[in-house]
Amino acid sequence: MDFLSRREHSKKELFNKLFKRVDNLELLNQEINKLANEGLQSDERFSEAYIRSKTQAGYGPVKIKMELAQKGISNNFLEKKFAELKINWEEEINELLQRKFPKTKYNFEEETIKAKAINFLQRRGYDFDLCYKQVKSYS
Repeated sequence: MDFLSRREHSKKELFNKLFKRVDNLELLNQEINKLANEGLQSDERFSEAYIRSKTQAGYGPVKIKMELAQKGISNNFLEKKFAELKINWEEEINELLQRKFPKTKYNFEEETIKAKAINFLQRRGYDFDLCYKQVKSYS
């Protein structure tokens, strides 16, 4: 319960944090399910908070989905959640480009600068086609 008071956790995260502290894993699973049934733990709330936080930090959908999958959130659920949130990824990329590659400092007529920007965006978890399109329109 103490873990949930600080921030949202997925079921898998809670299990991983607590399984070393208990002797009976079946009882641990029952308690985690009990927390979920009472509404104290929710993978949906966790996913939504995580997506919003990572998006504001400048990360793209590919990276966010990968990290959430590692935290035990199903891919089908993630597709639905991303569709519900209606995040404008083009706008997010433009804001990131303006912060990281201001036009006053970088000449986007040079192919090397465009390549650096695309590589940066891909490392942040954005799809190549979207990166290419946005960098091309940013110049």
